[in-house]
Amino acid sequence: MINNKTTLVMLVLIILLLIGCSNKEVKYHNYTYRGESINWIGEFEVNTTQTFPEIDKKPYHDTELESIFTLTDIDIKPHYDTESEYIFTLTYKGEIEDLLEVQELQYSYEYLSKRSGDTIEKPNDKEIMYKEIIYRKNSEGAQLISTDDVIEVTVEVDGKAETFALINTNRSLYEIKY
Repeated sequence: MINNKTTLVMLVLIILLLIGCSNKEVKYHNYTYRGESINWIGEFEVNTTQTFPEIDKKPYHDTELESIFTLTDIDIKPHYDTESEYIFTLTYKGEIEDLLEVQELQYSYEYLSKRSGDTIEKPNDKEIMYKEIIYRKNSEGAQLISTDDVIEVTVEVDGKAETFALINTNRSLYEIKY
């Protein structure tokens, strides 16, 4: 009679074998962009998993060249799946008491022609407890952000706006192209 330990070991070995036989390619894109203005520090973290499907090779016969080529599904229809997590953090450089006197605080950030943000009316202690505003977003199938992209941030406090850029922390200021 087979005991539970043997069954568990066999199950784990079968799962490992199936995972090992997978022909999927997975790439991870993890970037951090930072920047600041007179009163604010911005940070944008991007964690993306890009999964390419298994490659199914199919023979293809070109009668004009009288030769046989091997094409893949990727050659026929490029496709990949993406899952992304975005974390935008906005930190106030001044004193928290200054923020508690604000009537309206608006912030936005733009990347890849997409704009996100929010408006906070009369911020309270819970919303700005550590002088930080954190905005999280998850997305599937979105376009990939590049290390070269520049993210534009605008913060407006009671009608006074500050705009600044976030750049990838692995790039120097001289590499930026606007």
